[in-house]
Amino acid sequence: MMAKLRRLINGQKISFDTHQAGDGQQVNWRNVHLEKSAINKRGKLRVPLLSEEKPTNRGMKERDFLKMAKEVKKELRKNRDLLNDLARSIAEVVFRYGQGEATIQDALEAARKLADYFDISEELVGLSKEYFEKEQLVKFTSYHINPARNVLVRIVQSYDYVEVGQLTAEEVESEILN
Repeated sequence: MMAKLRRLINGQKISFDTHQAGDGQQVNWRNVHLEKSAINKRGKLRVPLLSEEKPTNRGMKERDFLKMAKEVKKELRKNRDLLNDLARSIAEVVFRYGQGEATIQDALEAARKLADYFDISEELVGLSKEYFEKEQLVKFTSYHINPARNVLVRIVQSYDYVEVGQLTAEEVESEILN
């Protein structure tokens, strides 16, 4: 899905970030933004998903900045699959960065900001809501160390079931690598 978004426009890439990697601070998930880089022209477009900041243009001429935004709008309007991928990405990003605090309203706010900025349909908001609900409600997995038995316990919860199990050494290795 993100691979499709990365190829939105030739010579450019897209990602979501908070610019906090490795700073030792708790992630300020409300600062997550869409970042679109133009490799050929060296510049970045940043569109905040949840903060009150305005979209910014760094390192590129205003003309190139406007052209990039126009190209994104055009692609998203004509390619339904790409719109779906963006909606799914918004839901996943808000859920992932939200650290259990993000709500459906946060996902809708992020989708609305992108829909407004890129002048694309409210359909993006509805799709993001669907994906966020699915992402949030599918299942939750947590890991716990049982020091008395020196084992790792995995608890998987969903609406349908709760599964509690002790992990073998092979399963621990597999969980860590995946």
